[in-house]
Amino acid sequence: MKTLRRTAIVLCGACLLAPCGLRAQDGAPELLTAVPETPALAFLDATTARVLRPGSARDFALALVSGTGESGTAQHGFAVETTPWFLLPGVSIDGRRYMESRLAFLLTNLQLSIGTARAEGDEADTDLALGLRLTLADRGDPLRSAEFRGALADALLDCAPAQPDPTPSDACVSRETEEAWEAWTADHWNAARLTAAAAWGARLEESELDERDYAGWKAWAIGALPLGRRGELIAQMAREDRPGIDSLPGFTDWSVGARALVGSAKINGFVEYLAVSRDIDHPDVPAEAEPSDPEDGGGLWSAGVEARVAEGLWASAGLRYQSGLTTPMKGRLRKSSSTSRP
Repeated sequence: MKTLRRTAIVLCGACLLAPCGLRAQDGAPELLTAVPETPALAFLDATTARVLRPGSARDFALALVSGTGESGTAQHGFAVETTPWFLLPGVSIDGRRYMESRLAFLLTNLQLSIGTARAEGDEADTDLALGLRLTLADRGDPLRSAEFRGALADALLDCAPAQPDPTPSDACVSRETEEAWEAWTADHWNAARLTAAAAWGARLEESELDERDYAGWKAWAIGALPLGRRGELIAQMAREDRPGIDSLPGFTDWSVGARALVGSAKINGFVEYLAVSRDIDHPDVPAEAEPSDPEDGGGLWSAGVEARVAEGLWASAGLRYQSGLTTPMKGRLRKSSSTSRP
């Protein structure tokens, strides 16, 4: 723990020397290591202090109502996220079904998100996005492991009460469960995983739900494979397609990248590569006369060290190489894939 704290202090010091942020130096794109938790907000490039997470069909309906004004127009800064199977009356997934059924695993980890944000360039319009996030595979999920369940059962034996009291201590059960969970996830930090997400958008004229124009889509896919017990290889692919709206030109973005890690669940070294491209639609300019983007088809190399500062959140510092120039990489934060908990 002391080593982790010292490392975090060093990395935070690097953040102080160069302002921290979720974007890399000079606006360069970041390598993703987990698909967005809320794809709808990621598509809108927006954040909100409150994301509603209804757990029933009634709560979901009330959440949608809260996202519209008295006149029936969409409100800015609204976000809701839910697991769709919660909305189906009479449908339940217990621990055994979750472990044994592939379909139950997919349904439990499917997430639906809806978000709104003020449209760029027009305060009266609203951008609306619908997103889906799906975990296709997760070999590091303790709840699908018979080994973990057995270890947890053995640990909970220590909580067995002395007769005649038949009720185990809640504090003991909570402590043993947390310790077993942390031990499992630490030992399987580099397990194989595959996650995908997609989002679709619309521009609401005057924020009216009936007056909408198609605003494009974006998709993410990220997979991870273990490299022995001390390493991991993460690969990503992202694609975005936006039509021209008002005075804004349409464009198509794609990125492909990979990151290799060597270390542990708390600290590691990394090297990564990211290839990016953007094709901007200039309707009034012939294709052969379109200005070239110096970063189109270019590659970014990065290497450094990182430490976990919170669950699913890492601080890192290192060097970046681009177009023949090597520069210190900003101290930055990144999110990592987290084990699913239904």
